[in-house]
Amino acid sequence: MIYIVERMTAFVRERWEEVVFGMIAAAIPGALVYSWENIQAFVFPGPVAGGYTMILPDEKPGEYQIAVADLKSHDERVWGYKTDIKSNKRWQYEGYFKSKNLVIAYRTEGPVRIGIGTYFLEYTEAGGRAQFAGEWLGVSCKEGKLHSVIERCPALLIAGKIMKQDDLKLTQGQIALLSTPCAEVDLVKSQAIEAQPATSCPSPAAPN
Repeated sequence: MIYIVERMTAFVRERWEEVVFGMIAAAIPGALVYSWENIQAFVFPGPVAGGYTMILPDEKPGEYQIAVADLKSHDERVWGYKTDIKSNKRWQYEGYFKSKNLVIAYRTEGPVRIGIGTYFLEYTEAGGRAQFAGEWLGVSCKEGKLHSVIERCPALLIAGKIMKQDDLKLTQGQIALLSTPCAEVDLVKSQAIEAQPATSCPSPAAPN
């Protein structure tokens, strides 16, 4: 009986070690890649690295959608995330910066919301502050609509984090940019191409 218990204990110990070492071996490559890219961004940060505020026009005239962004950068690559200051909803960023142009693709964190799109921005300055001005193109769910649409809107990414709309001090040029009307975009231009059914918008009760 003692022999059987000893053998069972040894078997469990051996298999447990295999499982643990297997998990460690599988995790090491991903951890090394993640650590190495963050080490590069910390030691040799690119010109875009830092905290920013992303500003988009809101459906209500004179108001804006504001989110703070934390960007890491090495060479031409840019990555990070942004967080909405009201809902704490987060988006993951991945993009590139080259010759004053910043191109970022994003997706919403979490499995429910649609949340994909791109920013195409150009570096400039306004009011003594660095900024990237341009356009946002993405999937949008409008209030009262059952299906998503592709929409194009002006977008502004300014250096520094602004946590309240009352603290937002925009120049006349920035206000003019953000006042440009948003427009729905039909990417299927040819009648020979059959449009696919639109993606259904999540219900208002769905979590972010």
